[in-house]
Amino acid sequence: MVWYFHLVEECDDHWVCQHGVRPIDKHSNLAEALQHLHALASSKTPSSIVLHLRNGTVRMLNRHGGDGPTSL
Repeated sequence: MVWYFHLVEECDDHWVCQHGVRPIDKHSNLAEALQHLHALASSKTPSSIVLHLRNGTVRMLNRHGGDGPTSL
């Protein structure tokens, strides 16, 4: 089973960290949100981090697995 973590940009310029569709927390900047999700994803393998921008763009950022994080 793959764990999917999502980073969603909101209209108020905040970033919401989610596991699936369940919100975990909210950050005021992207760097903090990414750091938080990387920590969560590295503890739940295999896992992926997916970025969702307000303009509709969706990008797979990282996959965490047996060999460590891999940027895509």
